[in-house]
Amino acid sequence: MKKKVTLRSIASDLGISSTTVLRALKGNPNVRLDLQKKIVHYAARHKYSLPNHNTGNIAVILPNMTMQYYLETILNAIYQELHEAGFHTFILTEADVDYLNEYEYDGVLSTTWIPGFEKSFPKAHVLPCVSVNTLGNQIEKIISVISDDFAGITEGMNYLYQAGCRRIFFMLGSSMVNLGNSQRENAFIQFCKKHDLPFESFISRSSEHQSIQNSIETALELKADAFFCANEGIAQKVYFFLNQKGLRIPDDISVLGLEADNEGQYMIPPLTALHQDYKNIAHESVSILQRLIHGEKITGNLIIPFKFKERASVRKK
Repeated sequence: MKKKVTLRSIASDLGISSTTVLRALKGNPNVRLDLQKKIVHYAARHKYSLPNHNTGNIAVILPNMTMQYYLETILNAIYQELHEAGFHTFILTEADVDYLNEYEYDGVLSTTWIPGFEKSFPKAHVLPCVSVNTLGNQIEKIISVISDDFAGITEGMNYLYQAGCRRIFFMLGSSMVNLGNSQRENAFIQFCKKHDLPFESFISRSSEHQSIQNSIETALELKADAFFCANEGIAQKVYFFLNQKGLRIPDDISVLGLEADNEGQYMIPPLTALHQDYKNIAHESVSILQRLIHGEKITGNLIIPFKFKERASVRKK
């Protein structure tokens, strides 16, 4: 009986990986020209061509399995959009991304925020990929759909400034170097410089319990009149420690947060907050991925504005 020719059988016969065979047959330039010719000629000689069908399977790459705050919210939004578009959702962490080769997928949505994935992924995979709130790679056609962090933080700072706040303590909530944190911190510093506000000792970059407590002590020593909690989950902790000190929000000190829209409204007092437009981010990410799967050429990243919700945690001027 004649052996069926598959990607795996070609890879086995030539002593290379299935991914390399797939990349070569799809004309990916990262495969050496001599090896690409060898693979293409072998496939032609055995009358093999890539199947022309879609599986309906989408892999969503997560940085880890810690499902809280931002990751939980964006993942729920992505799942809903994929489900409504008729796709099947498969979850993989960045550490398990090599398992993409073990199953057939039409495309990938990456939520991993550590820089580097957008460069390493196309070296091993040829699937269409959209980066959600992280770096894209235009050369390798990885499109990014991102929140406008710089504009969002600037809007929040301007709101506090118009409310009369002049010593704003910025709770970044993470020392991790990624696109979002860099944009947020840069926006804070640029605003402070423009309006001659102090900033060099007014930034905290940790979300740990003790670090937040220490940062609040520092902020109060510096006579801060507002906290800008610029990362999900930080405002709740700031509320807790301020309450322990007997300080009232916003009578004694104002607090502005960056939270999922369904969280801040239940805090006491309700939190004035920016929030990312998760539904729109997910919708546009899935829409762009569909277009890439169908072979459309897309250039440029898509930037999604923040939303702003005024409540009761910032004292009026």
